Amino acid sequence: MRRNAVRIAKGSHGSAEPAVRAKHKAVSQDFLKAVDKGAFDDVRLWDNQTPFGEDMTLVFEMEDGVKTIHNRELWEQFLAKAAE
Repeated sequence: MRRNAVRIAKGSHGSAEPAVRAKHKAVSQDFLKAVDKGAFDDVRLWDNQTPFGEDMTLVFEMEDGVKTIHNRELWEQFLAKAAE
């Protein structure tokens, strides 16, 4: 929601909060389903909520079928979006 507010403050178009939350929920659910169904050989989930110029945070990856959670707090936030 923070990025949406920043866009609006800069004079750009924004989306209504319910629409943004619904999109986040759908993307999170689709990602989790795709991982569970084996749709990816390897996959990484990055948190891109970082200030410009800073490195993104690796949240989750699956490589050769091995799932690794690199940032538990951000992973839980991602899962919560899917459950909203």
